[in-house]
Amino acid sequence: MKITVYSKPNCGGCDFTKNWLDENNLEYTAIDVTEDEQALADVKLHGFMSVPVVTVDGWDNAWADFRPDRLEELL
Repeated sequence: MKITVYSKPNCGGCDFTKNWLDENNLEYTAIDVTEDEQALADVKLHGFMSVPVVTVDGWDNAWADFRPDRLEELL
């Protein structure tokens, strides 16, 4: 399972999401969309207008915002 979190600095939902993943010992890649123009373009291309955006094994399983219900499904 490959988890990616697209986030930005000073984003509460981003921090909550990454902290939840850390606390549950789930590995993920964090990508800062303020530093990676291609990542920001990908997020927008897939219809997301806010971060965090979490993808699991690609864009077919993706959601925005801090979603504990979706995160629980990863356990």
